[in-house]
Amino acid sequence: AGEPDRDGPVLAGSYDHRIDSKSRLVLPSAARPAFANGGFASDQGGYIGLFPTQEWQEFIAKLRRRVEDGTTPRKVFQKVSGNSFPISPDGAGRVLLPAKLRQRFADEVTLIGSETHLAVYRPEDWTAVDDEVGDLADYLEHLL
Repeated sequence: AGEPDRDGPVLAGSYDHRIDSKSRLVLPSAARPAFANGGFASDQGGYIGLFPTQEWQEFIAKLRRRVEDGTTPRKVFQKVSGNSFPISPDGAGRVLLPAKLRQRFADEVTLIGSETHLAVYRPEDWTAVDDEVGDLADYLEHLL
């Protein structure tokens, strides 16, 4: 199992953004090409995932295979699917967050590039993740 082949852009970086009064979130300019063909917003538990369409299709196919092989209950697939919505950026690079997903946020959010998708966190939740991980050298120095 080597490195996965990736045709699309890798989503990376950390961005502090605001959700506007119309529930729109501006995508980071570096991420916009990945969403040229739309995507999906999905509840991922601790955050909302913004997936480009191709990455979403790959993610949902993996989850479906786990249901089929019995390692994930069908109700998990249904919950993920029921809490996922198509998104399409407008000309200004904004996506509309569906009300069901928008309700967990105040206006401020932190977007984290997670290779295949953008993770949208409440700033305090991202700070907790960052603090929990601690010093990256503890995890990365053996890779250098």
